[in-house]
Amino acid sequence: MFHVKQGLRFLLLVGFVGGGLVVVQHHWERTAKISYHPMHITEDHPFVRLDNFRVVDIFQQKKQWELLAIDAQSTEEDANIVILRNLELTFFPSSSASKPIRLLAQRGELNSTTREITVKGNVYLDNGQGYLLTTDSLMWDPSEKVLYTNDLVKIQGGGLEIEGRGFRSDASGQELKVQEKVRVRILPTS
Repeated sequence: MFHVKQGLRFLLLVGFVGGGLVVVQHHWERTAKISYHPMHITEDHPFVRLDNFRVVDIFQQKKQWELLAIDAQSTEEDANIVILRNLELTFFPSSSASKPIRLLAQRGELNSTTREITVKGNVYLDNGQGYLLTTDSLMWDPSEKVLYTNDLVKIQGGGLEIEGRGFRSDASGQELKVQEKVRVRILPTS
């Protein structure tokens, strides 16, 4: 059994030998499938960058979430942090009747040990129920299975525009909570 940290080291070793798909088991007994394309290593920056990065979190043979990024790179400060650029994160609800939740952002960080994900820059969250949230940052807490932020948020959908500070939602996207300074506008119907 590989821990994700060990799995990423294995991924980097495989990257030198060839390309392809690596399956990693971590201590939560979930499978993470990590795939990538060409690897870029320069002499002036010895850290690894992977193009077309993809991670899939699977629990009990069911896809929990999938992370896609234009590229991912290691950091000098912390080997457990993977820096992501131009990413899409999709959550798959346990109920087949619910639609997936899709999140887009300019950049992010994946903690390969805890599986916490932080996204920043033009963050858009489509809850699959007709509501679109925009904010500057969002965090994914895998232990509680919640998305949250303390930043300003705007939610549009269902003839409403909701603004406020702070946000929290479970991975199903069924319940969206704006924490404080909430302002609701009813949008005119056309």
